[in-house]
Amino acid sequence: MTSDKKLLEFAQIYRCPPDMAATYVKRIHERMGHEVPMDGILAAMRKIGPKRLTMDTIVERLRKLESKTVTTRAARSATDADVADEAPEHDVTPAPGSRASRRSVSGAGSKPGALTQIGHILSANWERGRRQGLRTPALTAAQFVRTAQSIAGTPRPTVARVLEAVRKLERRDVLITPNLVADEINETDEI
Repeated sequence: MTSDKKLLEFAQIYRCPPDMAATYVKRIHERMGHEVPMDGILAAMRKIGPKRLTMDTIVERLRKLESKTVTTRAARSATDADVADEAPEHDVTPAPGSRASRRSVSGAGSKPGALTQIGHILSANWERGRRQGLRTPALTAAQFVRTAQSIAGTPRPTVARVLEAVRKLERRDVLITPNLVADEINETDEI
């Protein structure tokens, strides 16, 4: 009974006659090389826009979901096995590989975001400018980016694009201002 409901839901999402839904599901199983649970197929279909919903996109989405779960499971089981061998039971600190430990390690070793990088570059640049007696802008990194984006005009540059311009200007050893960043973006886009 539930499979009938799921087939009807498949037919509604795929916009096909209900009697053809079973044939399409069978075709998905053939293309995947094994049976995929109906819940997985329906979940994949819900993530695809109606105009892009084809047999190819469904199979592609299912393969992507399967590869993510296989990779995650393999990594998790490997780290869990390592943790079981290394960590004593009375240890209070999070074990290496545990979720709490993974968060802190991945956050500490990963590259900071574009906005954070812009903030570091600006603070160093403006500190150098203050030491030389220049008047520096009193903006946060987020305010600086928004100002540079509005001055640059349309199309509105991304934060990554602003970071690229800030890096170029920093190499020139000038006081970085939103106007200079906007000019750098516009000049580079014209070329």
